Amino acid sequence: MKAAWKIAVMGLCLTVMAACGTSKHATTDKPVKKISKKELAAAEALDNAYLLKQMGENIMNAEYLTAKIRFNMRHNGQNMSVGGTLRMKKDDVIQMSLVAFGFVEAARIELTKDEVLVIDRINKRYVRAPYSKLSFLRDAELDFYSVQALFRNALFVPGKRHLEGNESLLEGMKLSEETTQFTYGNKKLKINFMVTPASAQLQQVKITSAKGREDELFHWNYSTYMDFQGSKYPVRHKIVLAGQKGFEADLVLSSLSANSKWQTRTSVKGSYTQLDAETMLIRLLQLN
Repeated sequence: MKAAWKIAVMGLCLTVMAACGTSKHATTDKPVKKISKKELAAAEALDNAYLLKQMGENIMNAEYLTAKIRFNMRHNGQNMSVGGTLRMKKDDVIQMSLVAFGFVEAARIELTKDEVLVIDRINKRYVRAPYSKLSFLRDAELDFYSVQALFRNALFVPGKRHLEGNESLLEGMKLSEETTQFTYGNKKLKINFMVTPASAQLQQVKITSAKGREDELFHWNYSTYMDFQGSKYPVRHKIVLAGQKGFEADLVLSSLSANSKWQTRTSVKGSYTQLDAETMLIRLLQLN
């Protein structure tokens, strides 16, 4: 009986010792290695590079886009709402035809690589000028390719034809799970691009002076994405220009198509009066 008791006690002790040994082994694993700031930055850079790649693949890349538009503008307490047509040919031209009374073309805006053409058909006047003569474009360093990127919901770098090959000029930062910000800056201005990582879609472009003055704020917002030519394209655009010349405009697109049967250049009748760029802009904004 004593022998059996000793064996039982010894067995219990061996079991406890074995359990203790297992427990000790389990609690002596190597500690989790802390990730350094440098490693975190490298990981974030990889995420940003992948996001930029996704955006490049998602961008609406069709050569032609034609759409019906509803253009609503607010300036100095006045509101204007007109319909019309937007036509774009990649790397060549952007045309906006604004229609009055549902069928009469009242104005046309045409942007090409070299110049901006604005025609006021109601008052038979027009302006034809390089981008450098339009202060609101010049100050924001916007040329044809930058404006095209804005219309096509794409990131861009001022002075560069396309973003591809110039990604290093953008600095990426994850602001939240819903938003990653890419920033371009120089001595004159700063551009922030707000991107939704989950969809790899651009939601907002904000341009300010390098000094961050709020009266020099311009932003372009996107919403309501629709399928078009194998990609998602925003059909609601909101454009805001702050300051004394500030205005807001909503551009709503519908009936998207890849129609290419239209004239890519507009001729101006000899009976029209040519105005300087700034005078024409002021008169258009004043709706007279």
